[in-house]
Amino acid sequence: MFKPVDLTRVRVVCSKRRVEDVVPALYDFGVIEVKRASVFSQSNKPLPVFKDISDLLISLRSVEKQLEAVQVDGKRAPVSSANGSGSNGFPELTASISEARSIPLAKFSELQASLSVLSSEKSDLQARLNELRLFKGVGVKPSLIYSSSRLHFVFISIVGVNDVLSKGVARLGGELVQGKEWVLVAVPSANTEKLGALVSSLALKAIAIPRVQEESFAHAFDGVQARLNTIDGELREAQSAVEEFKKQHFSKIVFLRKALEFEARKAELPALFGESAALVAVEGWVPEKLYATLQATLNSSFKEAIVVEKIFGSSRHGLIGHGKEEEDAAPVLLKNNVVVQ
Repeated sequence: MFKPVDLTRVRVVCSKRRVEDVVPALYDFGVIEVKRASVFSQSNKPLPVFKDISDLLISLRSVEKQLEAVQVDGKRAPVSSANGSGSNGFPELTASISEARSIPLAKFSELQASLSVLSSEKSDLQARLNELRLFKGVGVKPSLIYSSSRLHFVFISIVGVNDVLSKGVARLGGELVQGKEWVLVAVPSANTEKLGALVSSLALKAIAIPRVQEESFAHAFDGVQARLNTIDGELREAQSAVEEFKKQHFSKIVFLRKALEFEARKAELPALFGESAALVAVEGWVPEKLYATLQATLNSSFKEAIVVEKIFGSSRHGLIGHGKEEEDAAPVLLKNNVVVQ
């Protein structure tokens, strides 16, 4: 079974000029849990580099999420590990930031924007093609339909000949052009309402006549079809470019995102520090048996520029010393007892 490890609360005081050195030293030590400092005024500020890290993380996470859904050669590209020289296998912070900025994220945004525009255009073209499909066999010039003041035109979706409609149109002094799935009716403008009543009485479906700039509906249909054929090629090229981007950069993006998340946690630590005009105080819990090691490690690295001291005694059971707030409570760290070992 497990038993609690004896912990002690410590305070580390150093010059404000050495904060950026102390943070990684504490983080690398690994077993100190930093709490909000009880001395000086509260910093509430991360390291200055935190903004750069945060901005890069926003961009990397966004691109990573979009690339996750991209299939490369029919499958997702594997995430490989990059070589890291710093702690936890990650490169040093400056190297991580430099590598992240070297990835052409703006290029990916351009590719995604291009895909979005092309996909939207294709959807519009397909809708337009469907709208024109019934009209491509109409031989009447669109300009006549739109501009005639003497005639009123109605396009009706119908299969086969409707004798009642034909006779009714004839009585109204009109004519009709019959197609396989449609009929185009033209009557004198004075009989517009009568034609509407006739169509309604026969429960027929009148379809709005689309506006086109071309000289015929067939030319308009062919133009849309030609653009659709072209846009499919452009979409394939854009998609291939996105897949190639993923092959080249996805593994690095995932690795650097993890590296910068690690650095972000370090850069946020000073928000818990207390600070005066010249000094910074860090407080936290450390296993009692490692206190001497922490003190020796920091004193060796910073010499006389740092003070490491105990501020409470050893405890296994929460509040100790003069700490009265919940965050002063010692965390619980467990280890195997002798029997289990």
